Amino acid sequence: MKLIYPEWNFQVDFDEESIPVLYIENPEYYSMIIGEILNQCKKIEGRFVLSNNNKDISFEKGVDFIFNPFILDLNERKILAKLYQYLETNILEDRFTDKIDLSFQMLSFIERIVNDQDYSITYNQDINTQDLFKLVDLKFDLESEKLVEKLIDYMKVSKKLCRYELFILINLKQFIKKEELEELFKNCIYEKINILLFESHESYNLTKYERKYVIDKDLCDLY
Repeated sequence: MKLIYPEWNFQVDFDEESIPVLYIENPEYYSMIIGEILNQCKKIEGRFVLSNNNKDISFEKGVDFIFNPFILDLNERKILAKLYQYLETNILEDRFTDKIDLSFQMLSFIERIVNDQDYSITYNQDINTQDLFKLVDLKFDLESEKLVEKLIDYMKVSKKLCRYELFILINLKQFIKKEELEELFKNCIYEKINILLFESHESYNLTKYERKYVIDKDLCDLY
């Protein structure tokens, strides 16, 4: 997979051995680049081209732009909806008989309640499996997670359920220590999760995992 921008004399390459980190030291240019990528994630036309094996990847569907890792929530509505869809598909495929038995028991219970009443009551006899998940508040257990663990879990789940092909993170080095970033990089390489870091200034680096690209204050490419 690669990311191309017409103003750059390089392309950002993604592989299974390193993590690309792009340092943009000119504040105005940094803001412009971040804004353009964000717009493309919102389906606004832009000049970035993300592709894999010569096939273009939609930013809107294939890229998750993470501004603030502290507010990530695996239990947000979009991800839970994807989880419920995934579970329902597997239930229908692997546990169809169990679902039929459960539906029968629930409908029998409701029918006994209704028949005990002196007035006419109607109810939906088509039980939706996803409604059962909502009824029991089925969600991810996020207790006692550290920031790096939260990030790793979020990206693993989002890659599988939402089909994201790239995660972009902004100024992550301001939030986590070198040892934590190393843990994150190792997990992303192991899980084959593509991430790209944008940093506004060069701080510590991880020579073992990090592939560095630099655009300096004069907008010169130093990669």
